[in-house]
Amino acid sequence: MKNILISIFIFKCFLCNAQKITVDESPEKFNSGTRNAINTTIYENYVADVIIEWEKYLNKNKCERITNDKGEVYGHNVFLKEIVNKPIDVYCKFEEDTINKKIKMSTALDIGASNYLKSESNPAEVKLLEKMVREFAVKMTKAPIIAYLKAANDFQKKLNDEIKIFEKDRKKLEENIVDYKNKITKTEKNIIIKNAELEKKKLEVTAHNKLMAANTDALSEKAKADKKAFDKIIKQQKDIEQVIAAHQNEINKGLAKIQNFEHSIKAKDESKIKNIKEIESQKLIAENWQNKLSLIS
Repeated sequence: MKNILISIFIFKCFLCNAQKITVDESPEKFNSGTRNAINTTIYENYVADVIIEWEKYLNKNKCERITNDKGEVYGHNVFLKEIVNKPIDVYCKFEEDTINKKIKMSTALDIGASNYLKSESNPAEVKLLEKMVREFAVKMTKAPIIAYLKAANDFQKKLNDEIKIFEKDRKKLEENIVDYKNKITKTEKNIIIKNAELEKKKLEVTAHNKLMAANTDALSEKAKADKKAFDKIIKQQKDIEQVIAAHQNEINKGLAKIQNFEHSIKAKDESKIKNIKEIESQKLIAENWQNKLSLIS
């Protein structure tokens, strides 16, 4: 939920700044002096990330050397063949407005002997430079929005994957409940059989009690044999009672297991519902970010 709120906040902030990326030409102060430059604005990005991407762009164009001094990037002998078909020096200054979340980008090209591109003398090349700078600004403005959109879509996938796991776990828990219920039913049948055996054994105990009571000579061999038989029957009765107690204990454990499985199923269902609601929120956020991309041009 926290991630959603952050994304919505960023989205609302972007609504205020979304606009068409434009360029203009004007003299700008660089570390090495005032140079004619092409200016544009990058929105919703961080100057450090933009500079990294700009340096990558210079390196892609066979830049011989790059220096970065307090937000100003200098590229020596850059081969921007789409503008000038020879190595040139590229000066680019980035000024960040953290309050309004935008970056002013000023780019000047030295095409040789401190001859900087100007519309008056190089109209075609300036148009190409404007195109290049504007495309870079559009790309950099879109980059964080694309990242937010990807994050929202990735989060949806993660939530959907979790739902599949919940459903798989739920099915397994339901199977476990069925297995334990079958075991309990089988054990209950065994208890019925054992109770019947126990009743018979109790009748034998009663019969032997009467037999022993009828024998007045407790020291006779017959009395001793009857006592031995009686003790045996008593042991058999206790054994049956222990089996019944063990079966009942097994049933109690099974019922406890079933209860735990049912609680787990409830928790899985609640998590699934939570994920479904979260997915709907993420779909809305992704849709909003997608709409914002269409406004950047």
